[in-house]
Amino acid sequence: MAKNVSFKCTCPQSVGRVRVFQNAGDNNPLEVLLFLQSGTRTARLDPGAYLAIIDALGAPNTAFAIELSGGGEMKALGVTLPFDGRLSRNRKVVVA
Repeated sequence: MAKNVSFKCTCPQSVGRVRVFQNAGDNNPLEVLLFLQSGTRTARLDPGAYLAIIDALGAPNTAFAIELSGGGEMKALGVTLPFDGRLSRNRKVVVA
């Protein structure tokens, strides 16, 4: 049975995107969540393990953070955007 999995983004000077894939080799994401200067978005996912690809674009040397606020587990991401303001990271999401 699918669960609501909430992603919370704190990115006051950037835009964030989370693409959730069932498998690493998939071309089409199950969910695409967009964040404009922070917020919470929810994906509906069945129990299992997923790949989340997190992208950000914003002002250089500003904070960007994303975490799960409910429905699953993921190692939180908290970084400072590099000199070009672009970031891409992968995280494993587990829904029990």
